[in-house]
Amino acid sequence: MSRYSHLISSPIPQTEPLDERQVLNHAGGYGYQIDIWKRLERFLILGSDSNTYYQKARDLTRENAACVETCYKEDAARAVDTIVEISSNGRAPRNSPAIFALALGVVNEDVKVRQLAYNRMPRVCRTATHLFEFLKVCAALKKGWGRGLKRAVANWYNNKSVDQVAYQMVKYRSRETMNHSRAIKLINTAAFGYPERVRLYNWAHGKDVETDKLPQIVQGHIQAMLAENHRRVPQLIRDYRLPWEAIPTEVRRNPEVWKAMMPSMGLTAMIRELGHMTEYGAVGPLSAEAMMIQKRLTDANELWNARIHPFNLLVAHAVYRSGKSVLGKAAWTPLHQLTGALEDAFHLSFSYVEPAGKRTLVAVDVSASMSVPIMNSPLTAAEACAALAMTVMRTEPQSIAMAFANEFRDLGIDKHTSLSNAIRKTTDQNFGSTDCAVPMVWARQRAVPIDTFIVLTDNETWAGPQHVTAALREYRDAMKIPSKVIVVGMTATKISIADPHDPGMLDIVGFDSNCPALIADFSRGG
Repeated sequence: MSRYSHLISSPIPQTEPLDERQVLNHAGGYGYQIDIWKRLERFLILGSDSNTYYQKARDLTRENAACVETCYKEDAARAVDTIVEISSNGRAPRNSPAIFALALGVVNEDVKVRQLAYNRMPRVCRTATHLFEFLKVCAALKKGWGRGLKRAVANWYNNKSVDQVAYQMVKYRSRETMNHSRAIKLINTAAFGYPERVRLYNWAHGKDVETDKLPQIVQGHIQAMLAENHRRVPQLIRDYRLPWEAIPTEVRRNPEVWKAMMPSMGLTAMIRELGHMTEYGAVGPLSAEAMMIQKRLTDANELWNARIHPFNLLVAHAVYRSGKSVLGKAAWTPLHQLTGALEDAFHLSFSYVEPAGKRTLVAVDVSASMSVPIMNSPLTAAEACAALAMTVMRTEPQSIAMAFANEFRDLGIDKHTSLSNAIRKTTDQNFGSTDCAVPMVWARQRAVPIDTFIVLTDNETWAGPQHVTAALREYRDAMKIPSKVIVVGMTATKISIADPHDPGMLDIVGFDSNCPALIADFSRGG
């Protein structure tokens, strides 16, 4: 007989399985193992190159690699489609997990899997940086330069226009021990045939070519690199729309260089270089440059078209506000105007959300296991959860946010709280062991009417005297409300507290750019 029937009369602690469907998590408690497709999504969005509180990154990556292999075996087309969809739609903060998952496809023993992965490679490897990383991963997986790989790389170059390839060569000259000359040599340039393309490839090889017959951006790059008078560089940037990678290193501290670049600078580069531009004096309080940056950062369409992910904006906000780089010695006095623009950009970067209009409790896990950095960033999992909580609170008019570990505490934030204050208050609350049933127990004991519980956690719950499923059942029975629980997983592990057999419970991936929309849709649904 299932132990579920005894939930009310005989509470079962989280250190024991509730029923035969539960498995042991890394903290010593029991939860539900998510299916391989949900875990694939978690890996592609969250990655596994950072340690969790309980697992080393290497072990987590091995587990996720095995999951990717299983997905390929079960339904290769679905696996590749999932990788491409999450990568191309900007749902993940970084492209590296998708690149790694696709590389596992090209080393698969099944030729059909390899063909699928090769054919979709350009959709995932959109820039030369992505391509070079893909080739590095393939080499690490002992993938040789066979016909399939050569054809895929040749198609990556040949299916782009000459000007598009030239831009890639100037902006992304080398990455991950690979460069364009090496990549092109491996795929045999003699087969390309078109004079303008052959000239460009010969230039990449370092051969003598007629400069005036090369693409405009290459001509500008060459002139900038050879300019004896560095005062010419800003005008060359304007004339040829040069990115910062195309100019000499020694002129990059010149504020006029950055001012010349700003009108044509990609939004990703602008966000990444904001600290340097402030440090070098290219951006000042209420300057025309600061106004332009503020306008671009708060343009929802530009954020979407540039695939600027919310998590990357959150990190940029934290770093810029700190006034110093995470690595290196760069330091600046942050401009309040731009700090505010980055905060606005964070909220704008999520997909548009129609409020569900439900009574919502956002429960932020601040236990010890949430104190580790997430996704190789300076932010902890708990701090990232605070930012997500703010997004929900700005969307749902009837919502409150609380912090929990093995007890419940008021976070002291509302929809008007600034992002930096929300993060600070969450950091100050770090305490205790993990009991993910606390939100439901707290609400039942105080008769607080809640339609939707949103639990932001790493799912490593173990400390409670009863399971989340049991606590939710008791709350529903006591309050006569068909309450739902949405579990937002913040690490790429295999466990969730959400019971997949309960239609009122949902597991979603933290920092999926669709996260707030998924929350609202599920809350609103019947």
